[in-house]
This record gives sequence, C-alpha cells and structure tokens, in this order.
Amino acid sequence: AEAQKMIEKGVAKRVENMLGEFDSPEEWDFALVRQDLLMHYMLAVPGFEDGVLPGSEDEANQRALEAGRKAFNDKLLSLGEFSGQLLAIVMLHVLDEKWKDHLYDLDQLRNAIGYRSWGQKDPLIEYKHEAYNMFVDLMDDIHNTFTERFLRAQITFEERPTQPPP
Repeated sequence: AEAQKMIEKGVAKRVENMLGEFDSPEEWDFALVRQDLLMHYMLAVPGFEDGVLPGSEDEANQRALEAGRKAFNDKLLSLGEFSGQLLAIVMLHVLDEKWKDHLYDLDQLRNAIGYRSWGQKDPLIEYKHEAYNMFVDLMDDIHNTFTERFLRAQITFEERPTQPPP
C-alpha cells in the first residue's frame, strides 16, 4: 500500500510539474506529458491521446493516477512470487541512497548557514526553513526515484553453470 502511494505521488507530481511548464491550460501539450511519463516511468496513459484530452489538471491527474495504479498492479502480477522481494529491494535502495544524500546536504547547509547571520538573518530560523524545504524535496525525489526504478525494473534469470564432474 505504501509503495502504491509512492507511485501515485510520483506520477501526480510529474504531471503537475509538466503542466506547470506551460503558461496556460490552452497551451498544455499532452503529447509531451505522455512522452515524459513513458520515458521516465514506462507509463502509458491512454487518457492523454488526441480526441478526448483532459480539460483540467484534476482530470489529467486522475487519468495518470489510474494508469499508474494499473501499471503498478500489472508489475506485481508479472513478477508473481518475486514481487515482494523486488519491492523491498527497490524501496530499501532508494531510501538508503536518498537519505544519505539528504544528510550530506544538511551538513552542507549547516556549514553555509553561518554566512546568513551577516545579512541580519537569524541563522536558526533560516536553517529550519531551508531544512524543511530540503525535506519536502527529499520526499518528492524518493517518490519519483522509486516510481522510476520499480516500474522500469526487470528480473532476469540466469542458469547456474553446471559443475563438471571432478
């Protein structure tokens, strides 16, 4: 359930960011959004084809989320008994990698924040504000990376070489 939520958040944020690139809804280019989702998540969104394009950001999000949920469930089905293992491996790798990066970034922030006091700003308030923004970015990054890696993951099996008799 947590993994599916991550995928939903990753997909929703990517759609929101893509649509945010355009000045107005009249300029929305769903071919570009569709291509972006395919490229990053191997996610095909049938509701972004010409003919009946979404009329609002909510509608676009709903269509993308439905496609994301379906892709997630299809992936679990295709992996069968290995789905739980792959979910765990991808989740642990992403969390471990992103958390280490975040701790490093917080270190850098702590080193740089002292300079803010020269600008008559309270370093503690500045640190809390920046650290909060960094945490929000971390969560977005985790959702995006997990979605990308899980939906694109493939399992291949190699036969073990048979040992020649001694």
